[in-house]
Amino acid sequence: MAIRRLVILAAVLFFLAAPGLAYPSSTYVVRQGDTLSSIAKRFHVPAKRIRAENRMSSSKIVAGEKLRIPGNSQAKRTGKAAGKAAGKAVAARGPAQLHTVRPGDTIGSISRKYDVSERELLRRNLMKRSRRLKPGTQIVVRAAMPETYTVREDDTLYEIARKFGMSTEELTVRNDLDSDRLVPGQRLALFEPAGEAPDPAAGGGVPVVAMAPVVSEDELHEAAKPCKPASDNLVETPRDRVIRVAKKLLTTPYVWGGTSLTGMDCSGFVWKVFSLLNHDLPRSAREQFQVGREVGKDELNIGDLVFFQTYAKYPSHVGIYVGDNRFIHASSGSRQVRITSLDHPYYVKRYIGAKRMFVGENAPVD
Repeated sequence: MAIRRLVILAAVLFFLAAPGLAYPSSTYVVRQGDTLSSIAKRFHVPAKRIRAENRMSSSKIVAGEKLRIPGNSQAKRTGKAAGKAAGKAVAARGPAQLHTVRPGDTIGSISRKYDVSERELLRRNLMKRSRRLKPGTQIVVRAAMPETYTVREDDTLYEIARKFGMSTEELTVRNDLDSDRLVPGQRLALFEPAGEAPDPAAGGGVPVVAMAPVVSEDELHEAAKPCKPASDNLVETPRDRVIRVAKKLLTTPYVWGGTSLTGMDCSGFVWKVFSLLNHDLPRSAREQFQVGREVGKDELNIGDLVFFQTYAKYPSHVGIYVGDNRFIHASSGSRQVRITSLDHPYYVKRYIGAKRMFVGENAPVD
């Protein structure tokens, strides 16, 4: 029995170490401290092959990024094929969009969810239509994003953003646009260098790294509890607690449709904050705009919700006013929860109103 185990172990070690064998592609999530070189050594694959597989123009990687690891094959490519692959690596940058298969998923349901044709999904994943999808496997929905896009006749900002899986806010901030008007031939930047995201308030870039939640549920519940003011002349209000909880969530990653500590969108962020104070709000920005008491921009008080029209004609972005003409929100442009000035041109143009969720300083508005 012991001899049989040794034989099996030796066979496994041989297959892992043998440089001439080919293995199927796999996906690896970059960890803090990883480098492209260390990942290449771990999988016994040349770093340049990983770059080509992911269409990377540099070796820079970010924690949380997903990399496709090519099979370990020593088959030589011709100079022409290698040159073609290198050209693709320079022409396109950014991670591919992936979908993790869930029970009941089909090629048809995935294609409808991401607005991608079934034929294109099958082609990108080298799959046959009859193949059953195994839960937990990852499907490439969209290939790596091109670095730029040249505007065509009749293109709209919304259509371009949707085509590349972005928000109009992200596209607008990234290109420093002061209007939605586009000109045929205009070149738009689609990709921000790895690890960088635009800062609408400062006009620069801030590192955004996908990692563990920045705060725990216990810390949030503790922040939501009433605190005894330092002075007897001061009375803590629900507004104070709203801001205290909201600021605890700063730098939480932006995730479309998310409401968890690992990622949330704008209305999910607002919903999460108010739910911790036992105040039930609707889930979407559009619905949240229908509740509360309307207030003028010159009457804003901390805790008020501020609304914007971004990619739609209805309220599509929301944040919480924190004072000093600033608001805290989950920004798709910055890819995180952050504080931004209401004076930023992007938000000045799209501001549509504010709602107060509290009457006086105590009771919530019905």
